[in-house]
Amino acid sequence: MLTSALRGPSYAAATRRSAVTMNPIICSPRFFSDFTPAPSPTANVKSTTEVDTVYQQPTNEIQGPAMETPGPTENSAASPEHMTASHISEREQKQMLMAYEVKIKELMAYEMKIKELRAELMAIPDAPIGATTGYNLFLQHCHQSSVTTGKYESKTVLDMWKALSDAEQQEFKKQASDIRQLRAAEYDEWAETVGFMGIHKINRDRLLSGKKKLRIPLARPVHKSLGI
Repeated sequence: MLTSALRGPSYAAATRRSAVTMNPIICSPRFFSDFTPAPSPTANVKSTTEVDTVYQQPTNEIQGPAMETPGPTENSAASPEHMTASHISEREQKQMLMAYEVKIKELMAYEMKIKELRAELMAIPDAPIGATTGYNLFLQHCHQSSVTTGKYESKTVLDMWKALSDAEQQEFKKQASDIRQLRAAEYDEWAETVGFMGIHKINRDRLLSGKKKLRIPLARPVHKSLGI
């Protein structure tokens, strides 16, 4: 201390600078709780290899051995659902074929019966038609009374009709008028039952055979089966 005082203040300052330069303060890691050393490149490679090895381990040890399904025993018989042609004898095959043929025949008979019933339901009844006059009624009366027996006596019937009085002719004409009104009502009812298409079909057949077409009502009738 005495020497430094004798040498002067410049020497003391230089001494302090050298002390700071030659003896740096090194911080110890124990004073910092969050200090972690930097990993080396070899350590990283090693850890990655270990992770790959862990993921590449076989899973048989973890899952355990696979369970074996029991196979068919000698005493177990095949179910009918899984029976093949080799399990069915020829006799059973013939029986099955015969039963199949019987069912086919029954179905065919049933279809024929259905067709017959449908034909009966769709059959068109005859129309209540017929020209009726007083002379026709008189002619029928003559045939019933055996006045005429052939076509050659028609002239005789005509002469007899002309020989009748007006009151007698009016009586036959009135009966014919009542019959025509009754047939007209029956025809309208028949037209409602048959329908317009049925009448159209009948008229087409009558034209082909050279007959007169039937009368179609003003209000076109609809078949009752349509429910309208």
